Amino acid sequence: MDCVIFDFDGTIANTVPLCVEALRRAVQNLTGRKPTAAEIESTFGPSEEGTLAAFAPGRTDEGMQIYLGLYRELHPVLCPAPFGGLEQVFSFLREKGVKTALVTGKSAPSLAIDLELFGMRDLFCHIETGNPARADKPVCIARTLSRLGVLPRNALYVGDTVSDIFSARESGMRIASAAWAPAANAEELARHRPDHLFTSVGAFAAWLKQTI
Repeated sequence: MDCVIFDFDGTIANTVPLCVEALRRAVQNLTGRKPTAAEIESTFGPSEEGTLAAFAPGRTDEGMQIYLGLYRELHPVLCPAPFGGLEQVFSFLREKGVKTALVTGKSAPSLAIDLELFGMRDLFCHIETGNPARADKPVCIARTLSRLGVLPRNALYVGDTVSDIFSARESGMRIASAAWAPAANAEELARHRPDHLFTSVGAFAAWLKQTI
């Protein structure tokens, strides 16, 4: 294994509730109506700009400024730290000379806040963020592998959603489904037959130590 590519939301940290609440409040600020969490989540795939455009067309730039302010404000309360045990995972991969990269569907500005507050700015050798118009993880994964000079068969993607399974397969990579977030649905992930499925960071770390 030459490279492990991570998703962020729901994989490195439980940031999905934070994203949803900040978006709900931003939309309310723009439109006067606070959408439900389900309404917000139904727009996921594109980055947060896409969500804001769906609720307040033509006001995306204004909405992002409001959203990012709320995202930073709520971060220490709703998501104060990454999932426990990941620091040791990254340390182990670094010791073994395995590259770590990040391919996420979230926006670059919100990710920058996450990495700053978690002290992760220098952790990844390459980062790809989301597209406001569409979900395009396979394209981002392919670009990451090309930039790092890694063959798909020698890389692993770690993500928490069914779409991550599809994206990894389309890219010719193995997929480790991360089902350790509180809202993770391990049964749903298992139905789509990922190469590996872990319900705790500890189990993932143990498998890495046996594999690498």
